[in-house]
Amino acid sequence: MIEPAARRNQGSLERSDGVQDAGNVQTGVFKGKWDTSDPTAVKIEGTWSKPNGDKQAKFSLIEEPISFSSGLELVTKRIKESDNKLKYDIEAQYPQISGSTEARITRFNSLAKSLVLKKIGEFKKDMAERAAEEEQSPSDSDMRSDLGIGYQIALANDHLVSVGFGIGGYSRGAAHPYSYTEPINYDLKNGKTLKLADLFKPSSSYLKVISAYCINDLKKQAKAQGPDSALTTDWIQTGAAAKAENYKSWTITRKGLAINFDAYQVGPYAAGPQFVSVPYSALQDTINPDGPLGPFVK
Repeated sequence: MIEPAARRNQGSLERSDGVQDAGNVQTGVFKGKWDTSDPTAVKIEGTWSKPNGDKQAKFSLIEEPISFSSGLELVTKRIKESDNKLKYDIEAQYPQISGSTEARITRFNSLAKSLVLKKIGEFKKDMAERAAEEEQSPSDSDMRSDLGIGYQIALANDHLVSVGFGIGGYSRGAAHPYSYTEPINYDLKNGKTLKLADLFKPSSSYLKVISAYCINDLKKQAKAQGPDSALTTDWIQTGAAAKAENYKSWTITRKGLAINFDAYQVGPYAAGPQFVSVPYSALQDTINPDGPLGPFVK
């Protein structure tokens, strides 16, 4: 699965493990980094090779926090298309819950599928319009455009499903690629999409609390990056201010509320996307104890 386009805080542990057959003969070696810095999921990335180091191949494993019961499973659906006349490629993935035909399940499945199909439709329309405006036919060019959509499960259980979608691509002739994130946070128990306000006490100052934490954390990240950091106080103060439009890309994890800041929001394009995990302890006074986050603070 493809991660949402968000920069994660770094922190990893190198590890090497061998693989043996039934006769206890070593047949391969996995060597990689065990990264626990992402509150969404533990990740291992590295290389596999023969015991002597030959035939190396890269591998990546992600443990996703999925804990359904009653026979529910989460499966990945894929869409792959190419158009050699308009010179574009599309590759998309989205989650679907199998094992039940209840309305609350089918509603989530429809939301996830519709999000992806909408992005694909918008991309195709843009490609057709660009082709109509260009003097040279796209088929005469060696350059291609592309759209990629992936997702990562932040949390999935019988009560909640929180998914972060990463949308990215390149439009032929553009100066650089683009990427952004979009979530689906779904109350699976009651069959409805969640808004950020649904997590907190009515009339609470939750946006101010989230904003203050994110601004402080982003400033720490900028300081850790050193004097060459592209993150500046002005960018951070504006892009992470306590405004609803600044906090549209969020997911629910076991450890806290995960906030994605897309490129250009809290820094220039060169800084890339940024990420902050706001622990539930910092939000405890504003969380609605009877709401979706209640179990995390009880």
